[in-house]
Amino acid sequence: ENDIAQDYLNGLNKFRKKNEALMSEYNEARKSNDTQFLKSFRIKRQEIKEQNDEFNMQFIKENKNSLFGLLIMENLIRAKAIDTKEVENNYNSLTGDLQKSKVGLRIKEKIEIALATEVGAIAPDFTAPNPDGKEITLSKIKGNVTIIDFWAAWCGPCRRENPNLVKVYKKYHEKGLEIIGVSLDGSNRQKDAKNDWLNAIEKDGLTWHQVSNLNYFNGPVAKKYNIQAIPAMFVLDNNGKIIAKNLRGAALEQKISELLD
Repeated sequence: ENDIAQDYLNGLNKFRKKNEALMSEYNEARKSNDTQFLKSFRIKRQEIKEQNDEFNMQFIKENKNSLFGLLIMENLIRAKAIDTKEVENNYNSLTGDLQKSKVGLRIKEKIEIALATEVGAIAPDFTAPNPDGKEITLSKIKGNVTIIDFWAAWCGPCRRENPNLVKVYKKYHEKGLEIIGVSLDGSNRQKDAKNDWLNAIEKDGLTWHQVSNLNYFNGPVAKKYNIQAIPAMFVLDNNGKIIAKNLRGAALEQKISELLD
């Protein structure tokens, strides 16, 4: 097991060094205004990510019958850094004892949660309280298109995206767009999470459905949707099927336009 762990850490270190070297080149290119390099930066970074992903998949295939391999599989699916179908295939080829081990059962649960929120799946139903304490249920919000938006008052990127959501909602609500915002407020750094939530709703002009258990990432809805980071977004059709995920800015408006215009 120690040799396996060391091999994995050596592999990760190689990709860390590649990323560090690329970032160093990027910083130099910015200083010298090397536009050609700057244009290719994203492609190069994506290439390193794809190589890293391939390394992870190959490692799991070769070491899935070791405890360390299982732990890496669990961490990668939790971080959404690996294709769920690939993990499922590897899990199904494990021995029965490994599948029934504590780690194996945790992986099985994570696979089931991940598959339940893939594009093409019917969005898991949920009920959660709105700011007045009234229970709101996803399946009772009948939109031609419904957006589930996971956000929080403390989340800078979420707040910066809110004006775009407001614009899209105003433009398409009368055509059947509904939004349900699920707040992940409730961080232990917040003195008054509910007040933060309510103030953010008012300040950002969010006039659609809002719900929260005020339990940070530990709330039942966040767990059901395997939310590891926000903003996170799911676009549903009128049958509740997930048809897109994590769209932002112009890409979100374009998708909603395709569906409702």
